Amino acid sequence: MASEELLGVVDGQNRLVGHATRGEIHRKGLCHRAVAVWVIGLKGILLQQRSQTTEVCPEGWDLSTAGHVRWKESYKAAGLRELKEETGLRSTRLRQIRKPHLWHYIYPNGLIDNEMMLTYLCHGKGRTEKDEGELEKLSYVPVGEVVKWVERRPDDFTPWFLEEWGYLLKKEIV
Repeated sequence: MASEELLGVVDGQNRLVGHATRGEIHRKGLCHRAVAVWVIGLKGILLQQRSQTTEVCPEGWDLSTAGHVRWKESYKAAGLRELKEETGLRSTRLRQIRKPHLWHYIYPNGLIDNEMMLTYLCHGKGRTEKDEGELEKLSYVPVGEVVKWVERRPDDFTPWFLEEWGYLLKKEIV
């Protein structure tokens, strides 16, 4: 069960100081590690639409993949695991594009994200296969269309997508 998944708790310097379940971490707002991966392909950027049943941002459009770093797991291992689980893509070539940075957000349901997020970029090759339990849709969208979509309908996207997307544009990564 996802809420019982064991995650590391970190301090403000991103040093491990303990562990707790995912559920406890989000109820108490404990700082933990998370990873984001943008996938760029010939047809654009791979975006996912979250499941209707997810705890936060149901049906929100999100970056290619994102998830928690498990207890005693590295950022890279978590990125590769999430990439395979959520999109079916296998890669060993993740390029770090952003250092761990604090992401803090309180959701309407009371859950708290307090994450040290590290961001990667990789090139999508191969066939995608969405995780039926976590995703509604998975599709490549041309960068220009994403720019227009975000401008017109920012509420279609998760808050962390908007944060990471703004960084990509600011640094001219896409």
